[in-house]
Amino acid sequence: MDPAQFYSFKVWLTMVIIAPVLQILVSQFFFHSGSILSIAFIKEYPLSVGVLIVLTCPLGALLTFIIPRMTRNSTAIAVKQRVSLALGIVIILVFIGASAAKNAYSPFELSAMLLPFLLPLLLGVWICRLDLEDENYEDEEETAS
Repeated sequence: MDPAQFYSFKVWLTMVIIAPVLQILVSQFFFHSGSILSIAFIKEYPLSVGVLIVLTCPLGALLTFIIPRMTRNSTAIAVKQRVSLALGIVIILVFIGASAAKNAYSPFELSAMLLPFLLPLLLGVWICRLDLEDENYEDEEETAS
């Protein structure tokens, strides 16, 4: 498997696993609903992860499509910076779009809804390891033979 595709899968999986926990924490601290220490959370967590897997499959496919193309002729840090910038632009556009509609959410409500998904994505982008050096080494071996 291409290291860039495996990296994009790890980034997406990080979001899918961590986002439900952050969503419950945000709702518990700011909206006083739910509890991370309850049995209900333990029962609902696998369902939340399953729903996120289904709903964010297009995001995973997009990451798998874009990140390998971004890795050509660039360093791992440059790829991570570009992906972070793209995620930031998408979140800003979502904020603008959701705020412009009638009966819009407040900026606080939008932050509470979107940040639990953005933070694990950014965490995955920067924590997961992207090995581009091995790929370049394999390319050099193929051209030498």
